[in-house]
Amino acid sequence: MTVTHRQRVNRPDGRARGAKYRTTVRQKQDAAKSIQDLRITRVQKNERKERTINTSAMPLREGSANASKTKDEKLIRALKKKLRSMEPLIAKQAAGELLTEDQLYKLEGLDDILASLAEITDDITSANISRKKT
Repeated sequence: MTVTHRQRVNRPDGRARGAKYRTTVRQKQDAAKSIQDLRITRVQKNERKERTINTSAMPLREGSANASKTKDEKLIRALKKKLRSMEPLIAKQAAGELLTEDQLYKLEGLDDILASLAEITDDITSANISRKKT
């Protein structure tokens, strides 16, 4: 029988070697490495390079999409989201299906949401008109 010192991938019965065996073999190989095999990973201070940062590619906090929106626009977006969530419930109720208590409670707030949405949009349009005049 020839000895090749190669690691057998499979056991004699054909099963693959286990993870525990592979880790012990790897640990033995790492322990056998000499100091010359290791690489220096630290860079000396005088060899370090200056990095330039491309600020045009980075989104700044002031220029981000969410920061540019006003409170009214955020509120309008939230109210529209609530209305979109109510649309299927309204359709179910119109089709004659029975709704749960939570769904009915949600639909009770429909008038309040529509009123506040109309109020905010009126405020925004009046503010825009006054800005155009000045």
